Amino acid sequence: MNTTTPAHISLVDGWRLESCWLVYVVGALLLGLAIRLVLALIRSCEKAADADYLTTVWTLFKGKDQGKLVRDYWQPYILGVIELLAYPVLLRTDHLEVIGAWIGFKTIAHWKEWSENRAHFNRFLIGNALVAFASVLLLARMVVVNP
Repeated sequence: MNTTTPAHISLVDGWRLESCWLVYVVGALLLGLAIRLVLALIRSCEKAADADYLTTVWTLFKGKDQGKLVRDYWQPYILGVIELLAYPVLLRTDHLEVIGAWIGFKTIAHWKEWSENRAHFNRFLIGNALVAFASVLLLARMVVVNP
């Protein structure tokens, strides 16, 4: 009987995490926060010029806008973390169509609003691109497909 613990955790359909699952999850959480910060930096540029830039960034990062809680503001972060957890697996297992369909569904939900406000659409594209790049460059290295 082997009492040593495996260096990786095998998962469904022949894929596995090459390192500890906790590192994978914490990595996704931290990358999600970094992406949230980038989007807050970009969004704060759209605010009034009389406001302090860094204060506006911090306010937007915390999830507030003009003293009020922005409706569903932490939901994009949670969704981004879920994407950061799922995309590397989908990339490694060659299920790119799932990622494309998911981004398509997200796009369809807001297309009419974006025709009136291009800045929101650009932030959406930037956020999705950052999640995709983070998945490819950082997290995808941790997911391995068994031969």
